[in-house]
Amino acid sequence: MLALRSCTRGPVNPGGDAAAAAAARLPAPGRRSAAGPARPAAPAREAIFASAGGSRIWTAEERDAFIRALREPARAEATSRLYRTFLLHELPAVARGTYADERLTVPTRLVVGRSDPVVTAAGLHGYETHADDMAVELIEGGHFLLEEQPEAVSDRVRAMPG
Repeated sequence: MLALRSCTRGPVNPGGDAAAAAAARLPAPGRRSAAGPARPAAPAREAIFASAGGSRIWTAEERDAFIRALREPARAEATSRLYRTFLLHELPAVARGTYADERLTVPTRLVVGRSDPVVTAAGLHGYETHADDMAVELIEGGHFLLEEQPEAVSDRVRAMPG
């Protein structure tokens, strides 16, 4: 439910937020630096997958396929820019209440994995007064729901009006 701005490289908030400018200069995954290609060390990768459901959701082969795709430079760059924009711009805006008085006017269906450690069932309340036509549905899965339950997600998309 967040509109992500186009991602840019370089200082993201010229003349202002030093942390955002410093983060924008970080090497993207897959980019070579003097120390070689930048990518999370094995313990970091394991921690990321463990927090997203780990072996309960992902087989070792599925995890490795996901990691292989992100080793492609263009995909690594796109992923890095997407998360950087979310973490540096959108998430702080939500935390500041920037969108608190906004209204969601388009039909919206939010499908969330029951095992998602980030978007939890406990946090899925309060939208009713901010949306004209929104429904929330919990289904089996974790944080990477599109990869974990592609048919279930596509079924919900096809069922949307319009």
